Order: sequence, then C-alpha cells, then structure tokens
Amino acid sequence: MKSKKIVTLLIITLFLLQVISLMLGSAVYAVENKEDFYNNKFGFNEKILHNVYIKNLKTTRAVAPTFTTSLTTSNNEQLYKGDEFEVNVKISDLIDIDRGIIVVYGKLDYDEDIVELMELVPQKKWQIMYNENNKTFVMDNEEFINNENIDENDFILKMKFKAKETITEDVDTTIRITDIKGSNGKKDIPSEDAILNINIKLEEEPIFTSEKYNIEENHITRIAPGTTFKKFKSNVETNQELVLKDRSGNLLDSDDYCLATNMTLTVGERKTYTIVVIGDIADIDGNGMVTITDLAQLKLHYIGLELLPEVSVKAADINGDNQITITDLAQLKLVIIGLMEIE
Repeated sequence: MKSKKIVTLLIITLFLLQVISLMLGSAVYAVENKEDFYNNKFGFNEKILHNVYIKNLKTTRAVAPTFTTSLTTSNNEQLYKGDEFEVNVKISDLIDIDRGIIVVYGKLDYDEDIVELMELVPQKKWQIMYNENNKTFVMDNEEFINNENIDENDFILKMKFKAKETITEDVDTTIRITDIKGSNGKKDIPSEDAILNINIKLEEEPIFTSEKYNIEENHITRIAPGTTFKKFKSNVETNQELVLKDRSGNLLDSDDYCLATNMTLTVGERKTYTIVVIGDIADIDGNGMVTITDLAQLKLHYIGLELLPEVSVKAADINGDNQITITDLAQLKLVIIGLMEIE
C-alpha cells in the first residue's frame, strides 16, 4: 500500500514537471527577444527563465537575422545652396546571417525641391541597378559580405547630391533609404530605415581678412610696391573668389601681375575694392612701381599746387600715420634712391 502511494506521488510529480516545462516552453515562444527575458517582463524566475531561453534558443523567435544600414556625409562643413555633397551608404552589424549578404534592395527618399540626385557610385565590387521613376535600387556583390570582411570605413555606395540653387530660405531636410532588404540567397533579411538629416543655408558667410593689409570700406591699402597677385593672396584669408582687374576694367587672370594703385579687386559676387599701393601715386603706367613722377606729384600736392585724388592720397601716406607730411616726402625719396624699402 505504501509503495503504491510512492508510485502515485512520483507519477503526479512527473506530470506536474511536464506541465511546468510546457508552460515555460510556451512562454519562450511568446517572447520576441532576449531583452524581454532579462527584463523579466513575464515575472518568471530569472534563473530558470534564462536556462529555458538558452535551451530553446534555436527554436524561438528571439534572434531574427538582421543588419544595420547607415548614411553619413563626407562633407563635414556647412552646406549652402549650390553645394555638391556625397552621402555614403554602409551596411554593418550582420546578425545570425549564414554566409553573409550578396544582394541589397532599398528605396531612396528625398525632397526633390531641395536636393538633386546627380550620381550613384557603387563601391568595393558592388553593382547597382536604379529605377529613376520609383527611386528603388538593387545592389549585388560577387562576394558574400559579413562582419569579418567589413571595414569601418567601407561603403557599398556613394550617392552624389547637389543642394538646389532655387532654395529660397535656410532649410532642414532628410535623405533616407526605406524598405531595406538584404539576402544571403536563402531568405529576405530586413534592415531598419537609414536616415541622414542635413541643413542647407542660402549663402555662405563671407570671409575676407588680412593681418598685413588694411581692408577698408572701399579700399585695400598698405600694399608694398612690387606685390604680385599671388603674394597678395597668400596674405589674405578668404572663402570667396578673388577677381583682379586693371584700372580700365580688363580682367587680369594671372597670379604674376603686380598690383598697382587704382586696380580693382572683386571679392565674391558683390564686394569690390580699389587697390592702393604705397608710394604708387601718379599711377601712370599701372605697374605698381614707385618712380620719380610719384615724388613730383607728392611735392605738388604738399604745397597745394595740384591736389591728389583720394586714392592717390592714400598711396602717398608712406609711413601709414593717416596724414600727408614732409616725412612722407622724405621717405618716398629714400625709396626711390634705394636707401629705404617698403615692406
């Protein structure tokens, strides 16, 4: 009688253990990822739950094959309308994908009123087929791409864009790739959308400064005689295009030209300055050199017989004290006879 009770108790115990095992197994199938287990959302014993998760790893939906797609820009500076820039497409973090990925599909999404797609350039043995009508693409590689052969600087695609000239205000916009799928030849493997936010401004803040020359409202002064355009540019800091013209308005397109008083320099698209070379007062031949004629003109001006125009007065200020004195006359003579050099 006693042995029957023991047998009955064992049967009941085994039955209960089987029910508990089935219940825990069912719980595993109801969980989507391992974080739910470790966060203990279901209130089960953590140690038992962990063991059940490990035991059932291959039969649950806890780890789904996936990979990461990301977008970065190679232009780290501020973008302005009319600027061209590149967007790099990278895949990484391949999870539970046998062999790797050989095909990638995606759909481009960007505001055509703000940016223009200029070119798609596949990288590292990738090839691309792109449909301009619906902005979808398929890329394939002759090799399987996995975590082992992905370098952090590797990209599968470079997308070349241009910020449109028609932008009328500073704007934030987004370039993204959606509906991304990869394949290892066995199954479709999803990736989350890749998103890049960019800011485009109307105009670049102009820079034009110099520690050597005086940049005034309409003039650039304190330029030494014999200064070439090349040397001048080496002494200014600017992000604008510099265009030099002679006093007749003819373009001087060589860096070898010497600057002379009354030449003009256009900075960017709008601002124009008159060049003033120290001592180049008479401005007869336009070569920027100091001659005896400059000294004669300064003498006439100094005694009031023939006053110089504003730009020539600036050129006659040899010592840079913002006034014309007898010392300027003396220094100009010393320059002419080679006893003094203007730097």
